[in-house]
Amino acid sequence: MTMQNCNNRLRSDPGQTHLHAMPHIFNHDSWVPTQAPSCLPYPVPVGKRSRDIRARRAEHEREAKRALCIAKTAAERGCLFCRKAGEPFSSVEHVFAESLGNKDLILPKGIVCDSCNHEKLSVLDQGIVDFMPIAMRRTMLGVTNKEGRLRQLRLQGETIDHVPGVDGANPTLVVNSKTPGKSPIHEIARFPDGRVRLQMKGSGGRAMTSRYCSLLSRALLKSALECAWLDHGVAVLEEPFDHIRERVLGMPADGFFALMKTSPDPNGVTVSLAYDLVQESGVLRMPVYLTVYGVVMHTDSRLAEPKPEHREENWNVRTFTAHELGRTSPQ
Repeated sequence: MTMQNCNNRLRSDPGQTHLHAMPHIFNHDSWVPTQAPSCLPYPVPVGKRSRDIRARRAEHEREAKRALCIAKTAAERGCLFCRKAGEPFSSVEHVFAESLGNKDLILPKGIVCDSCNHEKLSVLDQGIVDFMPIAMRRTMLGVTNKEGRLRQLRLQGETIDHVPGVDGANPTLVVNSKTPGKSPIHEIARFPDGRVRLQMKGSGGRAMTSRYCSLLSRALLKSALECAWLDHGVAVLEEPFDHIRERVLGMPADGFFALMKTSPDPNGVTVSLAYDLVQESGVLRMPVYLTVYGVVMHTDSRLAEPKPEHREENWNVRTFTAHELGRTSPQ
């Protein structure tokens, strides 16, 4: 498995695993920066700070020119998802939702049309943000939405608010319960340095129906296809990827959504996605793994159920069929 900088378009053979990591909203230092060029086309003042500033400025200028070129050629290329060329392309597209802290992985204007971006893809992003295991982790960590507000977690009979500490103090989780003496949060360990380990148990959120599991699966495929664009560019517009586009936009198909059974890593504060391009009998499929704050999810663009190593022993698996989805209007 190779770590790749998502700001670079990379070529690789089918079957190579691609990993895209996004730092936590408060931990951007962990991002892998683009390498500065070894030489510049103009004289540079002596001094490391001046060289770094000039290198960053040159990199920003190259990125701006590339983004402008992409925007100008949108009508020729068409949308990454619906493939239409006549729609407006006036907005950028976030590979992961802004409410997950994503400020880094962004497709420039000209890749995804406004209709797809603001309608179906927006619904998929929100589905991941509202998925209960992720919503719990967001509240525990104090992750804000794109407006900078902290989310209140609503469970059956309780609400939980994250209150930031003042002047370096630790944050506080405030639980309001309709049942006196009942709390979904329990302390299970205390460490000598003052840290505590908490366990949160509660019920709430959407029922894991076939339709909702399909939506979560489509959300993973949406982010994976956008990461594939960052890696492979216009090659992702070719016919072998059409089945992924159709799935993302809501065409009913057999599939599955898998959630790892183990409790989320309490130190998990990043968002990362790994995908593979697998050729089987001349047909392309894309397995996807998305990890959000320690919550691990898995799906595949073609398989109706996971491989044997991802069956019930380590994963909670929910399957759905095209027949079930065909009886409901796609989101």
